[in-house]
Amino acid sequence: MKAILLIILLAHGGYWFGGADNTITVRWAVPEAGMPAATLSWEFLYGTVRLGSGDAEVAAGEKATNVTLKLPEVRTFAAYTWKYQLKDRKTGQVLESGERSVYACPTKLLEEQARRMAGKTITVIDSRDDGLASVLKGAGMDVLRLESLGELQLRKADMVLVGENQLPENEVTQELLRAKAQEGARVMIFAQQHVKQSLGFRLTDRPVKNDLAWRTNHELFDRLPSAVLNGWARESAVELKALALPPDATVLELGNWPRETPGDEPGPIDALVATQTVGAGRIVWWQIPVAGWKDDPRAQILLGNALDYLLTRPGPTLSQAKRTSVIRTPPKIEKDHSIFSGDKP
Repeated sequence: MKAILLIILLAHGGYWFGGADNTITVRWAVPEAGMPAATLSWEFLYGTVRLGSGDAEVAAGEKATNVTLKLPEVRTFAAYTWKYQLKDRKTGQVLESGERSVYACPTKLLEEQARRMAGKTITVIDSRDDGLASVLKGAGMDVLRLESLGELQLRKADMVLVGENQLPENEVTQELLRAKAQEGARVMIFAQQHVKQSLGFRLTDRPVKNDLAWRTNHELFDRLPSAVLNGWARESAVELKALALPPDATVLELGNWPRETPGDEPGPIDALVATQTVGAGRIVWWQIPVAGWKDDPRAQILLGNALDYLLTRPGPTLSQAKRTSVIRTPPKIEKDHSIFSGDKP
């Protein structure tokens, strides 16, 4: 197995808005191994057309090297390739070479959802006005922002989005969301990292070491394939809070740690993404933290997918014992341009 010398991190997992500066960070995988000073030569391609190239010095030690790139503005999704070659500065020997995929995204990612949400109000529970609610308003949607979940008690709500770390520890107050869902509201709860439970389900710490299992055909993951979702989960934190689902939970896990042993017998599941039909409505959990609603295209792609999904008519979510199919971990994706196949800038 070939040793990996470099750790290469693309801002937002390689999903970039056209017209904005984005960064590729390069550092030695094992700086204490006494790696030599080296030169990183790179080129940026759209198909076979070279759009840019350059050299960057990679010093010995722990200091990271940043390469800043700006994509052209695009009207639709488009795939690009960043290729690199690392050479020993003294000997000229090629130490490593490779490539990474970069996806250019249009700036108006929520335009269609804004049209579909016309005449509907989205209630956002968030003490901050510069994140989730701001992005929705900026896309032209009607948003009612509440500072705390308790303010929801005497209000009618058709769609409720709970911002990150906005759930109170109080279980009685949390149950307001389940009551609203019973009445027909669509509820989505984004990553909660500071409470012990979420609507009756315990939140447990789990490290993300290997690939997770994803129901990649679910509409919540449109344009977010498993390789991207795994990378997003890993970059967020060493450990994440997972929704600890008992074997008899009437909840459909959409992204979770795989079973330790194969089989279809019901067992406990730790999920990062899950959905549950409750009465006439539904509840969706998303436990992957979102670093930036405004500058991370993945976050807005997710938000658009979520709004579309929440608008659909809820179907029953069955316990594991009542299901006829078993979730399987999809094959590892080394490189996938197919999510934007045929798109042109």
